[in-house]
Amino acid sequence: MEQTGFKFQAEIETLKAYIEEANGVSEADFENWYLNCKDRVRFFSDKPPTKDEFAKKANCALLMYKKIG
Repeated sequence: MEQTGFKFQAEIETLKAYIEEANGVSEADFENWYLNCKDRVRFFSDKPPTKDEFAKKANCALLMYKKIG
């Protein structure tokens, strides 16, 4: 059980870093940024969302990890 918590903590920290990084990316550059990052985070899909959709999904995933972790 502790091992799972550590895994979720890593996911939480990774998501926080990506959310912060995405905030600094312009809307025009967001798709390229997303495509360069998507293989590193599990919930990223193949089809790039808009920057706003990404923020919503990332924050939702962050809350989920915090609740179950």
